[in-house]
Amino acid sequence: YTEARLNLAITLADMGAYSEALKEYELAKEREEAKAPILPTHAQSRLANAHADLAKAYQELGLHPQAVHEYEKAIALAPRFPDLHCNLARCFMEAGDGDRARAALERALEIHPAYVDALVQLGLLLYQSREMAQAVSTWEKALAADPANVLAQIYLRMAREGSARG
Repeated sequence: YTEARLNLAITLADMGAYSEALKEYELAKEREEAKAPILPTHAQSRLANAHADLAKAYQELGLHPQAVHEYEKAIALAPRFPDLHCNLARCFMEAGDGDRARAALERALEIHPAYVDALVQLGLLLYQSREMAQAVSTWEKALAADPANVLAQIYLRMAREGSARG
């Protein structure tokens, strides 16, 4: 029946009955969306992880556009996984796209405000942008969440020593 509704919508549009055509199109669209299979959560997670693994392989080869595409597929399946957003951010950073990296890290932190990996990476991005006070504050948050995080300790020490010299 979907095809019949679409044909009716086209015919109505050809006749100039645009509002009726739009109504028929919307009904056809709703019908198709209702038929779309909904995957169980565990299947979505497994597929998201598979896309993330493929993205990591692309990223390791320096194929950032392909990696981004796979991370985006993974995120579409599991949008509440902060590690996927963080991995996407790392890929953007490697490709030199700081703005998109920052947006991905901020999304990871919206999902999980104390996600240490995202805090460490955001601090590094801020440091590279010469936003020293914000970088230090971000690494301090990371250490508050995980006092043993070696990267946050190193970066924080580096930032403090650099500001003491400057």
